[in-house]
Amino acid sequence: MTRPLLAALLFAGAAAPALADDAPAEPKAKNVILFIGDGMGISTITAARIYDGQKRGETGEENSLSFERFPNVALVKTYNTNAQVPDSAGTATAMHSGVKTRIGVLGVGPEAVKGVCRDALAHPLPLLGEEVKRRGLALGIVTTTRITHATPASVYSRSADRDWESDAAIPADQRGEGCKDIALQLAEAKFDVALGGGTAVFYGKDKDRAGRRIDAGADLPARWAAANGGTVVRTAAELAAAPMNRPVLGLFNPGHLTFMVDRKPDSPEPTLTDMTAQAIARLKGDADGFYLMVEGGRIDHAHHAGQAGYALEETVEFARAVQWAVDNTDPAETLILVTADHSHVFT
Repeated sequence: MTRPLLAALLFAGAAAPALADDAPAEPKAKNVILFIGDGMGISTITAARIYDGQKRGETGEENSLSFERFPNVALVKTYNTNAQVPDSAGTATAMHSGVKTRIGVLGVGPEAVKGVCRDALAHPLPLLGEEVKRRGLALGIVTTTRITHATPASVYSRSADRDWESDAAIPADQRGEGCKDIALQLAEAKFDVALGGGTAVFYGKDKDRAGRRIDAGADLPARWAAANGGTVVRTAAELAAAPMNRPVLGLFNPGHLTFMVDRKPDSPEPTLTDMTAQAIARLKGDADGFYLMVEGGRIDHAHHAGQAGYALEETVEFARAVQWAVDNTDPAETLILVTADHSHVFT
């Protein structure tokens, strides 16, 4: 927002007539949950609605997914400042900073060139995750992707390149310029719940066989736990058993979580609905309220691979998670938003 526009809005607000003393106050949400279906455009929603209904023996067309029954529905245009077809980093940054930016960058303005550390440091944007904690609210991040992937990373990180998830991923000519990798930023961030995949970028190979950090002995989760009195969990059972009054970091897969289609009945990984339920249960105890971002990230991955059936199964699970949130929160104090960061085609 430019200064002249801001001044005009302030002036207009000052000149507005005062409300009557007995006028009811506008309701304000104490809690906000933002569900992001990555790559979940109109065509995906349409097909998933039909697929969901047909799985129950219905024709499908008359079916509605949980969030299609919300009282307010709108269309959203998605694009980056330098790309008509956007990516999750630029669009998620817009959601969590209020500023449209370039494709492939996180938490930095459109003036910054992708991949240039000094540009990123020179053009930081405000982050909703930081603002939430500054105001004393609880913060939760849930995803079926790596927790350092573009969409969840937009809550807490700034990066010249969305791919700088570990220090080993930062190009040699950009190291030493002052930029931190995304996993390190999460380990240094303040949050109450963070659940997803991506174990490998938090460890060195001596601590985890899949570890990809430069320091072979690196253990960022242990560092985070020590600094925050938190609990690190690797399975759904460990998550369920973790103390409710302490921060929790859940890393359930070296990479992204397993597609719903490929899940085994005895899978140790929680589903998106499981993680959503755990996050809400842990966050709602904060008297000041909470912000929770929930991403169904593998909808996008399935479409990239041309696996429409996989994408639809992920969308159905996403809708199930939304319904759980609706059923287990009070609409008088919790605002639930459902959107996509961009769309996909089926061909």
